[in-house]
Amino acid sequence: MRLYIWKAMLTVTFCVLSAGILPCAGGEDKGIDSTEYFVAVEGDDANDGRTRKEPFATIQRGVDALNPGDTLTIGPGEYREAVERSGLGSPQTPTTIRADIPGTVVLRGDVPAPTFEPMEGYRFVYVADVDLDDEIQTVNEQDTLTIFQSKPNIPELDFSPGTFHHDMDEEKLYMSTSDGQNPNSHHYTLSVVAGNGLELSKPRRVVIQGLAATGFNTARYTDVIDASAGIGNGILLDDAGRCVVSECYTWMNGFGIAVRSQGAGSGDNVIERCTAWANDSPFAGWRKGGISVQRHRGDVVRDSTAFLNAYCGIYLRSDADSEKTSRLVNNLSWGNRWDIIIKGNPDH
Repeated sequence: MRLYIWKAMLTVTFCVLSAGILPCAGGEDKGIDSTEYFVAVEGDDANDGRTRKEPFATIQRGVDALNPGDTLTIGPGEYREAVERSGLGSPQTPTTIRADIPGTVVLRGDVPAPTFEPMEGYRFVYVADVDLDDEIQTVNEQDTLTIFQSKPNIPELDFSPGTFHHDMDEEKLYMSTSDGQNPNSHHYTLSVVAGNGLELSKPRRVVIQGLAATGFNTARYTDVIDASAGIGNGILLDDAGRCVVSECYTWMNGFGIAVRSQGAGSGDNVIERCTAWANDSPFAGWRKGGISVQRHRGDVVRDSTAFLNAYCGIYLRSDADSEKTSRLVNNLSWGNRWDIIIKGNPDH
């Protein structure tokens, strides 16, 4: 389903960036010295990260090194880490986090699953030994795009396909497959990171280009008023101002890509050419989904796709104190519980 929204004209000056077009407030960038840092799976966080020959090993180390105007270039590979930073960037110049080759950098909150065996005394329950320091948040049946929900005991699994129970004391994982078949007919991973793949708080004019995130979720309810600030997003920009998320991919997280515009200096963000699919959380409610913009203030979602998410495909929520018009342009959303939700208020 395609949906085009055009409201009152909003005067916006656009700055052209390599990642797309970023709404800006006008004026030219101030002269700021910039540095390019590099990350690679074969790197070392003890390096200075300033050359391809001496890259950092983790994205977190690279993000920590960034100053306004800098660029972080990430080499292909899987990075099992949750990355976060507060106050990154500046309104005066773009700060960039990008994949060296778009689509080849994957932030993972999951690990491969062990081998399961039938459990005696049950028809549909299987058990595996797990030696993990962290609680298992979800079991992910990758080939069917099914994210399992946790149950408090083993007997419930026999009557609840697509569920699991993790006994940390006994180091055992019990589960029931989505179709009652032997687990050997499926492919599984275990989400073990109760956090967000990439979380930036109060970013200003940050460009995120070509990244992917999967396996970030939570097994426990988090009491958060604003849904986009919850746990389990692939990419989360909270209280963001004039940021761009471009050519990014999120799948099988609790939620996909979320941007929230709330405080002073936030808004005018762009999500473009992104894809979010099969994101699901038992604590989602109707406010979250594949691509979510909370409390929008002149934000734009365009040329993006959201499909087979458990709740919303694309969700746009306005706020009473925002006078800026936001837009959804040329997006495709299908197979979600609700494909597109637009929530306004009496004054907007």
